[in-house]
Amino acid sequence: MSTIERPHLINALNQGFQQKLCLVTAPAGFGKTTLLSQWRQQLLAANTQVAWLTLDEADGDLNNLVCYIIFSLISAGMDLGRLQMLAEQGLSDTSPRACLALLLASIESNDSNTVLILDDYHRLDSNSVDQFIDELLANVSDNFHLIINSREKPGLDISRLRSQGQILEFGPEQLRFNSEELQLIMGPDMAPVQLESLLEKSEGWPVTIQLLRQAIASGSNREDLLANYSGTSSHLSEYLSRQILDKCDAEVQQFLLTTSILERVNNSLGQALSGVADGFDKLEKTTSIATLFVPLDEGKQWLRYHHLFSDFLREQLQLRYPEQVTRLHLRASGWFEQDNNLIEAVRHACLASDFNHAAELIEQAGGWELILYGGIGFLRRLLQYFSEEQLKQHPRLQVARAYLCQKEGAIRAARDYLEQARANPIVSSVPFLDKRQVFERDHAIVEVLQGNYEDDFSISRKYLQRPKSVESKRLGSEDSIFDGVLNCSLSLFLMAESQFDGGIGHIQKAIQQMRQAQSILGTNYCYLHLGTLAFYQGNLRQSEAYCLEAQAMADENFGSDSGLKYLADVLIYSLKDWKAELNEDLRDFEKVLQHIENYDGWFEIYIAAYELLLTRAWQDKKEEQLRNLIKRVQAVVDERINRRLQIFIDACQLGLAILEDNELQAERLLHQHKSLFDEKAELDWRPMQYFGVMAVHWHTHKQDFNKAQHYLQRMEKSCRDSGARCFRVSCLVLNAELEYQRKQSAQAARYLFEAASLAWPENIMRPFVRSEHAVAMIAAANNYSQELPVDRLSLNFLQQCSDLAKKLKKHSLKQQQLLSSREMEVLLQLQLGLSNKEIARALEMTEHTVKFHLKNVFSKLGVDKRTKAVIAAREQGILD
Repeated sequence: MSTIERPHLINALNQGFQQKLCLVTAPAGFGKTTLLSQWRQQLLAANTQVAWLTLDEADGDLNNLVCYIIFSLISAGMDLGRLQMLAEQGLSDTSPRACLALLLASIESNDSNTVLILDDYHRLDSNSVDQFIDELLANVSDNFHLIINSREKPGLDISRLRSQGQILEFGPEQLRFNSEELQLIMGPDMAPVQLESLLEKSEGWPVTIQLLRQAIASGSNREDLLANYSGTSSHLSEYLSRQILDKCDAEVQQFLLTTSILERVNNSLGQALSGVADGFDKLEKTTSIATLFVPLDEGKQWLRYHHLFSDFLREQLQLRYPEQVTRLHLRASGWFEQDNNLIEAVRHACLASDFNHAAELIEQAGGWELILYGGIGFLRRLLQYFSEEQLKQHPRLQVARAYLCQKEGAIRAARDYLEQARANPIVSSVPFLDKRQVFERDHAIVEVLQGNYEDDFSISRKYLQRPKSVESKRLGSEDSIFDGVLNCSLSLFLMAESQFDGGIGHIQKAIQQMRQAQSILGTNYCYLHLGTLAFYQGNLRQSEAYCLEAQAMADENFGSDSGLKYLADVLIYSLKDWKAELNEDLRDFEKVLQHIENYDGWFEIYIAAYELLLTRAWQDKKEEQLRNLIKRVQAVVDERINRRLQIFIDACQLGLAILEDNELQAERLLHQHKSLFDEKAELDWRPMQYFGVMAVHWHTHKQDFNKAQHYLQRMEKSCRDSGARCFRVSCLVLNAELEYQRKQSAQAARYLFEAASLAWPENIMRPFVRSEHAVAMIAAANNYSQELPVDRLSLNFLQQCSDLAKKLKKHSLKQQQLLSSREMEVLLQLQLGLSNKEIARALEMTEHTVKFHLKNVFSKLGVDKRTKAVIAAREQGILD
């Protein structure tokens, strides 16, 4: 087939630089790829950055697609910085959404126009990919242009792009050959009547016209061909069979048919399947098919067949040699296995219905541990070839699927897979005997991790109580990964029991074991746990050092937007808040929190974040903030089955009951959780603190100071016995508040001075500055500084807290006075979702005046969009 220039279409594509998306949609054979290839060459000649990505079904995995987009843009000449490292690691600890933010920033800072061509988009069939592309197009700068080539309309928000004038569309009507192009292809000696007849029969379908011309050029009788030509798909198939395949010599036919099962082929792979040596040379010498395959690299080491030709060859293989199809897939699987291409080896084994061998390949490569080295997307792609019924035949793959669910935040689904694997009768069968020990080891590790996510440490305790010799016999010889995971889990268990020194001992062992296993990921988690333990002991500086080390390690090895870095960020935000170093703008914090809510996180991480939000909401007495906090925590609990977080929700509900003076609700919650304050409730020391705070506030609200004192005594004793300094400081400040409201100023001062003596060495300021009566209490306490034992450093510290509390109150008043009364009225209407015209009608002003006020509102809140203005106003306490 010859290639003709189509200048009118090239010019139309050039006009597409005015839009963000150019969509080329038509069935196979309309020359879509050829047209875009010609345009790409023109753009490259003009020094435009052009990235080309040919897609296949595996790219329906969003992680996989994002990696390949990054690689293709880098190949086109873009500098994407850390994104390259993240892609090389398979986004092992980074979400596609986080990568999108980095990608958008890189594109915006790029000096030149960039074109990304996604070829064969129809092969993806992925809602998550469509949503990603929609978000990319909605936020990308004007120097980026996306071209999508597809046989079908993609599931994008096309109507929005049309309404915004941001899409250029090409369909079959634009891509059909016209009479002038038909004349150019068929030659000047074809009569006008024949051209008209050919155009009518073919309807301008480029592929059939090209094949007809090729047949005429090869010596076939033109008059007979034109007379018998129908232009239909059946005619095309018949033509490919008679005029192309059957005229090739036997070896070329053998090569074409046997390699048609492949997405791409090289000489070595082709010989493995067909037995034909130097297949590429033979293809190139067969001129009738030279234009039916496409080189995939500059050295022409790999090629693929034209899609229509590939479909035809597979049909012919199935018709002529159906018994060979399975055998060919097995050969392909073996070749890819030798080539260390696990995904293709597994895919072809599954296409041959040899799921046992496919499972064996995955298990030999590490099973669930493949995530540690290839990322979430890598394991997901491998397991996608197995149906639920097939997974049941392979217990180790069920365990791998459970771990994949854990990393994706689907904790309930992970539990189901683990239980199915444990109850699988295959595990106790004789043929599975050789695999049983490895299965037990895999299951034990993932089950321990499951317990961490579910906040259930019964599994960890089970392994802790068994002698080491018993576990070694059951699980095999010493295993650094298993021992490291177990010690991490045991440290979390001991944190829950307020045994911090024991937790540190287990984490120090875990660090050694993770390093021995060369697991950077595992070591990173260890530092997060160390940071949490140091915080619980009140060693805020040491805690921050551990968290910063974890943050730097994650940044260096997994990228600035990795999940591990977000985990470290949450702990650092919490530490800064305890030291009163965190400002009132929490938008960056919200971004981090949203990520861990959707992906990786456990109780200690979540509670650090949610207590920060509860502290702010309670200080401002904002019912709407409390309700929103309850909703978001409930969403996490619904998925993660976390009992201690459920108690946190009840603490928030108790806060609402206080603000609403709902005695029935308050008493119900207090009765439900009275066991938290039993002497033997060590495992619930954290819930005791956050629920206890609200219990104290409730009884203070009802002027029942004795009951409030009872709760505080139990809370403070728990903190004193365990060494939880930060929380003991909080209890002492609450005691001071209680005594201050009882008009017992001297006793209030005693509690404040004791709290300050514990707090100042580590700058633990949050309990003081967030106290409702901080300024007045500290002023009153100063009157007793001569009578009561207190050191100068504690007094200086209290004065700093008082000064900061005053600033926070002024900031709160300033936020309330930030907007004018008219701007507030417009903002309130905006919160209801009204348009400018509707706001103008409601407030009896012109649309122009509405726009003027909105511009001021946006400027004062530091935003550029309507929805962002409402969110920022709520975060700053301007709106409920």
